[in-house]
Amino acid sequence: MYIHIYIIFVSFLLCRYTRDVIERLLTREPIERLGCGGGSARDVMQHSFFRTIDFQALVAQTLTPPFIPAVDSEVRLYIYTYMY
Repeated sequence: MYIHIYIIFVSFLLCRYTRDVIERLLTREPIERLGCGGGSARDVMQHSFFRTIDFQALVAQTLTPPFIPAVDSEVRLYIYTYMY
């Protein structure tokens, strides 16, 4: 039994690529879901939403992070290390 969940996108908040990737990742039928077909992860990486990401650099860990948190104490350093 499926629970019917309708996702309402506020069109001015999300671009069409964002809406499309969310809808395709949340498709009920696994065979139709993005990333569950023959191409698997490659299908997700080739989606227009991820067009600006260099996945080879990501895997090689050579990308500069878009956000580096300010760590001002040992406790926060522990929390960030634990979380990431």
